[in-house]
Amino acid sequence: MAVKKRAPPAGKKYTVTSSTGAATVVSSDSSRPKMSLPSPSSTRSSNPTLAKLYLLLLSLQFGLQPTLNARYTPKDSNKTVTLVIQESTKVALAAGMLASSMSRKELSSMISRWSLKTFLQHCAVPSLLYSLQNYCLLQAYLHLDPVTFNVLNQTKTLSAALFCYLLMGRRQSGAQLGALLALTASAVMIEGSVDVMSYLSSPSSLPSVRVVDAARLVKGVAPCLGASAISGLAGAVTQRTLQGSAQKNSYLFSLELSAFSTAYLALSLP
Repeated sequence: MAVKKRAPPAGKKYTVTSSTGAATVVSSDSSRPKMSLPSPSSTRSSNPTLAKLYLLLLSLQFGLQPTLNARYTPKDSNKTVTLVIQESTKVALAAGMLASSMSRKELSSMISRWSLKTFLQHCAVPSLLYSLQNYCLLQAYLHLDPVTFNVLNQTKTLSAALFCYLLMGRRQSGAQLGALLALTASAVMIEGSVDVMSYLSSPSSLPSVRVVDAARLVKGVAPCLGASAISGLAGAVTQRTLQGSAQKNSYLFSLELSAFSTAYLALSLP
């Protein structure tokens, strides 16, 4: 004997959860279930070749940027104007990438959902921090050789771990802490202000501090370390701000950060 399945009352909705965890809302007065489309991130396929290309380009940028900045940025140039041009270029690039990555309908939908309150909430503090970081980096570019700059700049990994712990409570493993300490020690050794080798040969004595060029220390080393510390703080603030919120388009977020930085720097011009 066939058993009839009782249909749900007309006009009511119920939810069916599939094995993948996706919830589908079904209306009893419709012949087909109304399913939400998967998010773009779930349909995006990985491309190892493209990822390797991006890593290669990032490595080239990382190695060449200090040399190019030192060569083509005069020491007597107006640093605020330089940063305004830099951030304006970022705005143009981010806007172009954003426009090319989605259809007109998707772009219009994103613009309609945009709000000034959310923009200020997510971008105001990180933008100010990144503006200060860029100023310190520009100062360090002009007074440090590329190798020393790149090594000292890696201390931002240490600051990122520190501020993620202070602001978000994220602890590091023993191996990670060992790697961070080794990174810091290598930066100190290569920079040359502290004679670590003499301390290793005679552990009973304290490390001797070499006499260094005061201008290099104040105008090069200190700004570079300051920029690294600000980088970690800005990254932790951004992550805490965006954590738990709806997924934000990375091009849009970059555009917002650069736009706010451009406006702030332009207002600070004499």
